[in-house]
Amino acid sequence: IAVPSALVAAAGAEAPGPWLVALASKRETTWLTGVGLSAVDGTDGTLRIIGTPGIVSAESMVVTSSAQGGFRTLLADEFVHASIVARARDAGCTIECPRFDALACWRVARAMWNRGETADPLRLAPLYPREPEAVTLWRERHGDA
Repeated sequence: IAVPSALVAAAGAEAPGPWLVALASKRETTWLTGVGLSAVDGTDGTLRIIGTPGIVSAESMVVTSSAQGGFRTLLADEFVHASIVARARDAGCTIECPRFDALACWRVARAMWNRGETADPLRLAPLYPREPEAVTLWRERHGDA
């Protein structure tokens, strides 16, 4: 089962959702994923990714306040740029450091299994939201060749 890190972070959160999960932060950008609860077939809410995750800056970040049915919490570690945290705080979000623990991962995996959301293990590959720093530096110094 391919368990998205953002779902694990939301499952381990103490602050209420829906959540924005900021991971892989670098300079003034972060990989941002929206996570919320959705009712499936009338059963209890299930964690789901909301929208399309991607790299954002504070300027490109769209945060709807919880009063308008938007996100209530930003899960962000110490590497997230202060401007991104400020943007979320201005929209009324609580800020919490993400926790990744085995029990939260297991709960998300079990829910995915129960919904039949499995993946061929031979096709699984990690998602790297940006190229490695060494590659970036090489391109800056030597061009794209």
